[in-house]
Amino acid sequence: MPPPLHPILSFIAIVCIAILFYVVIIVVSVVVPLFILLVIADICDLFCMPSNESRDRDLEEGERIAHQPGDIPYSSCFILNIRIWASLKMLIEAVIEVSKREKQQSLEKLPPLVNYGSKEIASTCTVCVICLEDFKNGQSCQVFPSCNHVFHSNCIGYWLKKSPTCPICRVPVMFQSCS
Repeated sequence: MPPPLHPILSFIAIVCIAILFYVVIIVVSVVVPLFILLVIADICDLFCMPSNESRDRDLEEGERIAHQPGDIPYSSCFILNIRIWASLKMLIEAVIEVSKREKQQSLEKLPPLVNYGSKEIASTCTVCVICLEDFKNGQSCQVFPSCNHVFHSNCIGYWLKKSPTCPICRVPVMFQSCS
């Protein structure tokens, strides 16, 4: 049986292992980001610079890099991407605004509310398919003119904010006419 190690030697071994461990962590934390930066630079070269680089780039002799007409500097590429993103954002916002406006206009074109049980309702619906409650005489209801489906006014109001269609037959509200 080997003699036991002196406590100082085991302490030194543990300290050396800890130092080695920290050195490995530091090296990895420096090498990995550098590798990622190199990959990003290669991707930028691929998309921002022409692939046929047959230029003389001998900087040791003091020559300047000769830019070809197709070269796009990185800063210009970045600015171009920002402008494209801003244009797309404005376009999407405009489309959303037009959609909201059209939805509001189509809701305004619906016929006025009627009371359930009155002569204006020629529907055989007895239950609101949104809340699944029976209609009661005198309740405020919305009738869709083209399909003749009836809904509680509160229920259809919430429904139309999310989906501008008839909940039963899915006919778009904008195609409903009150004439």
